[in-house]
Amino acid sequence: MMEISKGSIFCVCVKTDFIKGLYELNTKVRPDVLLIESTGVANPSDLKKDLKLPIFNDRFDFKEQFCIIDAAHFLDAYDTYASIEKQIASSSVFIINKVDASSRQQIEQAKEVIRGFHPGPKFYETVYANLPLEAFFDFVTECSAPAEGAPTGASKIPVMTEAELDAYIDRLLDSPELEITPPDILVSTAYQWNGLELGEVEHWPEACRARWYEPRGS
Repeated sequence: MMEISKGSIFCVCVKTDFIKGLYELNTKVRPDVLLIESTGVANPSDLKKDLKLPIFNDRFDFKEQFCIIDAAHFLDAYDTYASIEKQIASSSVFIINKVDASSRQQIEQAKEVIRGFHPGPKFYETVYANLPLEAFFDFVTECSAPAEGAPTGASKIPVMTEAELDAYIDRLLDSPELEITPPDILVSTAYQWNGLELGEVEHWPEACRARWYEPRGS
């Protein structure tokens, strides 16, 4: 497991660490199956291009891009974060999660929004995102038989020096074709309450929402 912190792996702020991490996995670990989990407000539009960079020697074969949907809160999030549109547009499988805590109306409304981006999306209604991975990955075949023409050992992959890799990534980040826009700006606030009535606190969320929330299209 490799963790890349400090921000979204698809943002320019840590794009370098992400590419370096993939390169290290490709040259040292050479996994049979690679699962990449991005943060909630990431823009994953460039993932397929990243996996096909020449420095990876065509090692990665992109399978599916999953998008986990919190059915109960999806519409509120969709109206708040612009990055969700790009996440939906670039994904192929949609996990409608927390169906046990959502109404059928909420689930169908989420699906209706997603269909606006895809003519035939794949939906899976789940609890705890329990998804049958065997429906997407043939672990036995893929882990035992390398792709035709692929290197059979790490020694056959030319390894770049750290300086060479840094120079390559610098040139890559200068490309105007990359989707390296920063994630949505998140705002947090802190309040101090000196009152006595609990009802005053209960009114805060709605008061804050009315002050800060601006609906889509306004």
